[in-house]
Amino acid sequence: MGKSASLALTAALALACGAVSAAPNAPQSLMTQAYGNYNTKFRCWVVNGGQVPRPHCMKPVSLDRVAVGGKSFTYLLVSGNEIDLKNGNNAGIGAHVSGGLVGMFVYMGPDSNPQIVAKEPLKELGKYGDAPKGRFVKLGPTRYGWQFEDGDLGQGYDNGWLRFFTLERNGMGQQFIHDLGTIPIYYDNSGAVGPDGYTHYSGKATIVEAKAQEGFYPVKVVMERTVKGKKLSPKTYEVRYSFGKGEYALPDGYPIEEQ
Repeated sequence: MGKSASLALTAALALACGAVSAAPNAPQSLMTQAYGNYNTKFRCWVVNGGQVPRPHCMKPVSLDRVAVGGKSFTYLLVSGNEIDLKNGNNAGIGAHVSGGLVGMFVYMGPDSNPQIVAKEPLKELGKYGDAPKGRFVKLGPTRYGWQFEDGDLGQGYDNGWLRFFTLERNGMGQQFIHDLGTIPIYYDNSGAVGPDGYTHYSGKATIVEAKAQEGFYPVKVVMERTVKGKKLSPKTYEVRYSFGKGEYALPDGYPIEEQ
Protein backbone atom coordinates (compact mmCIF):
# COMPACT_ATOMS: atom_id res chain seq x y z
CA MET A 1 0.00 0.00 0.00
CA GLY A 2 1.37 3.40 -0.98
CA LYS A 3 2.22 6.00 1.64
CA SER A 4 1.27 9.66 1.56
CA ALA A 5 4.04 11.94 0.48
CA SER A 6 4.19 14.08 3.60
CA LEU A 7 6.74 16.54 2.27
CA ALA A 8 4.74 17.07 -0.90
CA LEU A 9 1.56 17.46 1.12
CA THR A 10 3.25 20.05 3.31
CA ALA A 11 4.25 21.92 0.18
CA ALA A 12 0.72 21.75 -1.20
CA LEU A 13 -0.80 23.06 1.99
CA ALA A 14 1.80 25.80 2.13
CA LEU A 15 0.58 26.87 -1.30
CA ALA A 16 -2.94 27.13 0.04
CA CYS A 17 -1.66 29.51 2.70
CA GLY A 18 0.04 31.72 0.15
CA ALA A 19 3.64 30.48 0.35
CA VAL A 20 4.11 29.96 -3.39
CA SER A 21 7.63 28.81 -4.19
CA ALA A 22 9.56 30.20 -7.16
CA ALA A 23 10.85 26.70 -7.93
CA PRO A 24 8.67 24.53 -10.18
CA ASN A 25 6.53 22.02 -8.33
CA ALA A 26 3.55 19.95 -9.35
CA PRO A 27 0.85 21.47 -7.15
CA GLN A 28 1.71 25.01 -8.16
CA SER A 29 2.05 24.32 -11.89
CA LEU A 30 -1.07 22.16 -12.03
CA MET A 31 -3.12 24.66 -10.05
CA THR A 32 -2.06 27.53 -12.28
CA GLN A 33 -2.72 25.52 -15.42
CA ALA A 34 -6.18 24.52 -14.24
CA TYR A 35 -7.32 27.67 -12.43
CA GLY A 36 -5.19 30.58 -13.58
CA ASN A 37 -2.96 32.79 -11.49
CA TYR A 38 -2.75 32.54 -7.73
CA ASN A 39 -4.80 35.21 -5.92
CA THR A 40 -2.63 36.71 -3.19
CA LYS A 41 -5.54 38.64 -1.68
CA PHE A 42 -7.68 35.57 -0.98
CA ARG A 43 -4.75 33.10 -0.78
CA CYS A 44 -6.21 30.65 -3.28
CA TRP A 45 -6.85 30.17 -6.98
CA VAL A 46 -10.13 31.91 -7.88
CA VAL A 47 -12.05 30.37 -10.78
CA ASN A 48 -15.61 30.51 -12.08
CA GLY A 49 -17.44 27.19 -12.25
CA GLY A 50 -20.60 25.24 -11.50
CA GLN A 51 -23.92 24.91 -13.32
CA VAL A 52 -24.46 28.59 -12.52
CA PRO A 53 -20.87 29.88 -12.92
CA ARG A 54 -19.72 31.62 -9.77
CA PRO A 55 -16.28 32.38 -8.30
CA HIS A 56 -14.78 29.61 -6.16
CA CYS A 57 -11.65 29.70 -3.99
CA MET A 58 -9.62 26.60 -4.95
CA LYS A 59 -7.04 25.17 -2.53
CA PRO A 60 -4.99 21.95 -2.44
CA VAL A 61 -6.37 19.48 0.09
CA SER A 62 -4.14 16.41 -0.17
CA LEU A 63 -1.33 14.99 -2.25
CA ASP A 64 -0.63 11.25 -2.09
CA ARG A 65 1.87 9.04 -3.90
CA VAL A 66 1.35 5.34 -4.58
CA ALA A 67 3.16 2.65 -6.54
CA VAL A 68 1.14 0.52 -8.98
CA GLY A 69 2.74 -1.99 -11.33
CA GLY A 70 6.19 -0.64 -10.61
CA LYS A 71 5.15 2.90 -11.53
CA SER A 72 4.65 5.87 -9.21
CA PHE A 73 1.43 7.86 -9.38
CA THR A 74 0.62 11.06 -7.53
CA TYR A 75 -2.98 11.93 -6.62
CA LEU A 76 -3.77 15.60 -6.01
CA LEU A 77 -7.11 16.64 -4.52
CA VAL A 78 -8.30 20.26 -4.70
CA SER A 79 -11.39 21.81 -3.13
CA GLY A 80 -13.11 25.16 -3.47
CA ASN A 81 -16.13 26.91 -1.95
CA GLU A 82 -17.95 29.85 -3.47
CA ILE A 83 -16.41 33.17 -2.50
CA ASP A 84 -17.62 36.76 -2.31
CA LEU A 85 -15.03 38.75 -4.22
CA LYS A 86 -15.83 41.87 -2.22
CA ASN A 87 -14.87 40.54 1.18
CA GLY A 88 -13.62 36.97 0.71
CA ASN A 89 -16.50 35.43 2.68
CA ASN A 90 -18.46 32.39 1.60
CA ALA A 91 -21.07 32.06 4.33
CA GLY A 92 -24.63 32.14 3.04
CA ILE A 93 -23.84 33.09 -0.56
CA GLY A 94 -24.41 29.72 -2.20
CA ALA A 95 -27.76 28.61 -3.60
CA HIS A 96 -29.28 25.27 -2.65
CA VAL A 97 -28.83 23.93 -6.18
CA SER A 98 -25.23 25.10 -6.52
CA GLY A 99 -22.35 23.19 -5.00
CA GLY A 100 -18.70 23.71 -4.43
CA LEU A 101 -16.00 22.62 -6.85
CA VAL A 102 -13.63 19.68 -6.52
CA GLY A 103 -10.48 19.12 -8.57
CA MET A 104 -8.96 15.65 -8.99
CA PHE A 105 -5.62 15.12 -10.70
CA VAL A 106 -3.40 12.08 -11.26
CA TYR A 107 0.11 12.51 -12.63
CA MET A 108 3.37 10.62 -13.04
CA GLY A 109 6.96 11.75 -12.92
CA PRO A 110 8.74 14.20 -10.65
CA ASP A 111 7.09 17.33 -9.32
CA SER A 112 9.42 19.40 -11.47
CA ASN A 113 8.05 17.77 -14.65
CA PRO A 114 4.64 16.20 -13.97
CA GLN A 115 3.02 14.13 -16.70
CA ILE A 116 -0.77 14.32 -16.41
CA VAL A 117 -2.46 10.91 -16.48
CA ALA A 118 -6.02 12.11 -15.89
CA LYS A 119 -7.79 15.15 -14.48
CA GLU A 120 -11.23 16.41 -13.44
CA PRO A 121 -10.56 20.02 -12.42
CA LEU A 122 -14.09 21.43 -12.02
CA LYS A 123 -16.38 18.72 -10.65
CA GLU A 124 -19.38 20.29 -8.91
CA LEU A 125 -20.24 18.53 -5.65
CA GLY A 126 -21.93 19.62 -2.44
CA LYS A 127 -24.59 22.24 -1.81
CA TYR A 128 -25.02 25.91 -0.90
CA GLY A 129 -21.73 26.71 -2.59
CA ASP A 130 -19.66 24.43 -0.33
CA ALA A 131 -17.65 21.43 -1.51
CA PRO A 132 -17.90 18.20 0.53
CA LYS A 133 -14.93 16.86 2.43
CA GLY A 134 -12.89 14.36 0.48
CA ARG A 135 -10.12 11.92 1.33
CA PHE A 136 -7.74 9.64 -0.50
CA VAL A 137 -8.66 5.94 -0.18
CA LYS A 138 -7.52 2.52 -1.33
CA LEU A 139 -10.39 0.97 -3.31
CA GLY A 140 -8.73 -2.28 -4.38
CA PRO A 141 -5.43 -4.20 -4.28
CA THR A 142 -3.99 -1.91 -6.98
CA ARG A 143 -6.69 0.76 -7.16
CA TYR A 144 -6.90 4.15 -5.45
CA GLY A 145 -9.14 7.17 -5.54
CA TRP A 146 -11.16 9.58 -3.45
CA GLN A 147 -14.17 9.31 -1.17
CA PHE A 148 -16.57 12.19 -0.54
CA GLU A 149 -19.38 12.49 1.98
CA ASP A 150 -22.22 14.59 0.67
CA GLY A 151 -25.86 15.23 1.47
CA ASP A 152 -29.01 17.18 0.91
CA LEU A 153 -31.83 18.65 2.99
CA GLY A 154 -35.17 19.73 1.59
CA GLN A 155 -38.83 19.81 2.60
CA GLY A 156 -38.06 17.98 5.83
CA TYR A 157 -36.10 15.13 4.24
CA ASP A 158 -32.45 14.79 5.22
CA ASN A 159 -30.24 12.59 3.02
CA GLY A 160 -26.56 11.68 3.10
CA TRP A 161 -24.39 9.54 0.86
CA LEU A 162 -20.84 8.57 -0.04
CA ARG A 163 -19.41 9.11 -3.50
CA PHE A 164 -16.27 7.53 -4.94
CA PHE A 165 -13.96 8.42 -7.84
CA THR A 166 -11.06 6.43 -9.25
CA LEU A 167 -8.63 6.28 -12.17
CA GLU A 168 -10.10 4.24 -15.04
CA ARG A 169 -9.18 3.33 -18.62
CA ASN A 170 -11.62 3.46 -21.56
CA GLY A 171 -11.75 1.23 -24.62
CA MET A 172 -9.24 3.45 -26.44
CA GLY A 173 -6.68 3.03 -23.67
CA GLN A 174 -7.14 6.58 -22.40
CA GLN A 175 -7.31 7.10 -18.64
CA PHE A 176 -9.86 9.32 -16.94
CA ILE A 177 -11.39 10.08 -13.53
CA HIS A 178 -14.35 7.73 -13.18
CA ASP A 179 -17.43 8.28 -11.00
CA LEU A 180 -18.20 5.06 -9.09
CA GLY A 181 -21.68 6.14 -8.06
CA THR A 182 -23.21 6.80 -4.65
CA ILE A 183 -23.81 4.76 -1.52
CA PRO A 184 -26.59 6.26 0.63
CA ILE A 185 -25.73 6.17 4.33
CA TYR A 186 -28.24 8.54 5.93
CA TYR A 187 -31.95 9.25 5.74
CA ASP A 188 -34.33 11.06 8.08
CA ASN A 189 -37.87 12.25 7.34
CA SER A 190 -38.75 13.58 10.79
CA GLY A 191 -38.79 17.13 9.44
CA ALA A 192 -41.64 16.13 7.14
CA VAL A 193 -43.69 13.73 9.26
CA GLY A 194 -42.89 14.96 12.77
CA PRO A 195 -41.39 13.18 15.80
CA ASP A 196 -43.95 10.36 15.76
CA GLY A 197 -43.74 7.65 13.15
CA TYR A 198 -40.64 8.97 11.43
CA THR A 199 -38.01 6.84 9.66
CA HIS A 200 -34.31 7.25 10.32
CA TYR A 201 -31.31 5.40 8.90
CA SER A 202 -27.71 6.16 9.86
CA GLY A 203 -24.91 4.04 8.42
CA LYS A 204 -21.22 3.70 9.21
CA ALA A 205 -19.28 2.70 6.08
CA THR A 206 -15.91 0.94 5.94
CA ILE A 207 -13.87 -0.17 2.93
CA VAL A 208 -12.99 -3.82 3.65
CA GLU A 209 -9.51 -4.57 2.30
CA ALA A 210 -10.34 -8.21 1.52
CA LYS A 211 -12.48 -10.21 -0.90
CA ALA A 212 -11.80 -7.93 -3.86
CA GLN A 213 -14.17 -8.37 -6.80
CA GLU A 214 -13.37 -7.03 -10.27
CA GLY A 215 -10.40 -5.30 -8.65
CA PHE A 216 -12.49 -3.45 -6.05
CA TYR A 217 -12.90 -3.99 -2.32
CA PRO A 218 -16.45 -4.14 -0.93
CA VAL A 219 -17.85 -1.39 1.27
CA LYS A 220 -19.44 -2.59 4.53
CA VAL A 221 -22.28 -0.45 5.87
CA VAL A 222 -23.54 -0.99 9.42
CA MET A 223 -26.95 0.66 9.49
CA GLU A 224 -28.80 1.96 12.55
CA ARG A 225 -32.53 1.75 11.80
CA THR A 226 -35.73 3.33 13.04
CA VAL A 227 -38.69 2.56 10.79
CA LYS A 228 -42.03 4.36 11.25
CA GLY A 229 -41.14 5.14 14.84
CA LYS A 230 -39.97 1.62 15.74
CA LYS A 231 -36.29 1.17 16.55
CA LEU A 232 -34.81 -1.95 14.98
CA SER A 233 -31.52 -3.70 15.60
CA PRO A 234 -28.60 -2.59 13.39
CA LYS A 235 -28.10 -4.45 10.12
CA THR A 236 -24.95 -4.90 8.04
CA TYR A 237 -24.90 -4.59 4.26
CA GLU A 238 -22.10 -5.34 1.80
CA VAL A 239 -21.95 -3.05 -1.22
CA ARG A 240 -19.88 -4.42 -4.09
CA TYR A 241 -18.62 -3.06 -7.37
CA SER A 242 -20.63 -4.12 -10.42
CA PHE A 243 -18.65 -4.53 -13.63
CA GLY A 244 -21.85 -4.31 -15.67
CA LYS A 245 -22.85 -0.98 -14.14
CA GLY A 246 -19.33 0.34 -13.76
CA GLU A 247 -20.04 1.45 -10.20
CA TYR A 248 -20.87 0.28 -6.70
CA ALA A 249 -24.32 -1.36 -6.78
CA LEU A 250 -26.61 -1.53 -3.77
CA PRO A 251 -27.56 -5.06 -2.68
CA ASP A 252 -31.16 -6.25 -2.63
CA GLY A 253 -32.97 -5.01 0.44
CA TYR A 254 -30.74 -2.00 1.00
CA PRO A 255 -32.99 0.38 2.98
CA ILE A 256 -32.14 3.71 1.32
CA GLU A 257 -32.63 4.46 -2.37
CA GLU A 258 -29.74 5.77 -4.47
CA GLN A 259 -29.61 9.53 -4.88
